[in-house]
Amino acid sequence: MNLNYYGISAKGKKSPENEDNFLLPIKNDVYKLVPDTKNKGHLFLLCDGMGGSRAGEVASQLCCGWFFKEYYDNSEEIEDIHRWMEEEIDSLNNRLFQLSEEYAEYNGMGTTLVNLLIKDDIAYFNNVGDSRLYLFRNNELKQLTEDDSEVWKLYKAGLITKDEILINPRKNIITRAIATRSFIEVHKYTEIKTKSRDIFILCSDGLTDFVKDSEIAEILKSKINIVEKTKTLLKIAKENKTNDDTTIIGVLVE
Repeated sequence: MNLNYYGISAKGKKSPENEDNFLLPIKNDVYKLVPDTKNKGHLFLLCDGMGGSRAGEVASQLCCGWFFKEYYDNSEEIEDIHRWMEEEIDSLNNRLFQLSEEYAEYNGMGTTLVNLLIKDDIAYFNNVGDSRLYLFRNNELKQLTEDDSEVWKLYKAGLITKDEILINPRKNIITRAIATRSFIEVHKYTEIKTKSRDIFILCSDGLTDFVKDSEIAEILKSKINIVEKTKTLLKIAKENKTNDDTTIIGVLVE
């Protein structure tokens, strides 16, 4: 299996700093780490921070960085990847919540998280908040993660359509985020066997609050490469007047 991937992020107008962060499974000079993708697989991480001053940026950066380092620094074979991910997310939540309680400048900080690990042709994933993971397969787009938000509850109850989420005035109110409470309930998703030509998209709500699933699907159907697909998604979000930080990771299984 070979993967081709690309990540991109752009600052919006809502905050003075870009509070999104993402990491790809490549050499990281900050953590002095070269990921062992052959044995550990490919881990992709995306976080959308929130909070006053620079607190949101700090929360998203630490959440991405700690997860990345603790996965690739772990030399032991992980027998149950689902359990490891759930325990890691719980640990990240506890540590970041303690920071927010101990330091006034971090009071109220939090972050979403969406993570994807592709190892031995299997995709494992999880999320907290409204950052999403999509799978594009056989010209069909499927959202793999659930949003932790007020409007998602309305959608699941059949009270609004998926497209109506984009115009709902409460679309930015999330019901779960890392670091906002001492305890976090972690989603339980089933892993997926990857197939050739699969495309995975990880993204923050700067994309999905302004671009319909049908628009995303049309771009992914195009003949351009994964780098250009990812760049085009960001371009469409800007054309649709996104005012939020927007981060997108595109992963193609070859």
